[in-house]
Amino acid sequence: GLGPGEVRGVHDFQGMRRHRFAPARQSRLTKPGCQRTLTFMTEATTLAAAAGSPDPKEGLRAVLALRRLLERLEAIQVRNARRQGWSWQAIADSLEVSKQAVHKKHNGN
Repeated sequence: GLGPGEVRGVHDFQGMRRHRFAPARQSRLTKPGCQRTLTFMTEATTLAAAAGSPDPKEGLRAVLALRRLLERLEAIQVRNARRQGWSWQAIADSLEVSKQAVHKKHNGN
């Protein structure tokens, strides 16, 4: 079990490829698209708690992991919007950035 103030997987954020705290999808119980959303929600909740740690090493690693998670989520939603026919301007407006910035960042995705 975890001790007081510990968050599972907090010390594994350097690679950000696999997370020990990310729940595995149980066959036929959760649709793959929903599972990704649930995993991101669980991951974000865990990281947000760790970011508030009084230990700067733990807190800063969690902040880095949150930043990387945010980038992955943004890329997923931009691809989703483009597949649904959204213009670069509509995406930029939703993200409150310029059309040029969002196009430059996500055009190759």
